[in-house]
Amino acid sequence: RRTRISSTIDKLPDDIKTELDVRLADTANTYEELSAWLKAEGYEISKSAIGRYAISRSHEESGKYCC
Repeated sequence: RRTRISSTIDKLPDDIKTELDVRLADTANTYEELSAWLKAEGYEISKSAIGRYAISRSHEESGKYCC
């Protein structure tokens, strides 16, 4: 299995990525809602990409590294 080196989210501007992190921390937001928000900001990011990013962030914060 190939490990992703960078994701579409890694290519976002820092301010958008920071806002995404804040919105991900609020569990009331769904990946679909976050994808729609990013689209409104001009970025086509799938809910699957957001889910993968959220999982990788979770692993980083807990000290676990996947794959």
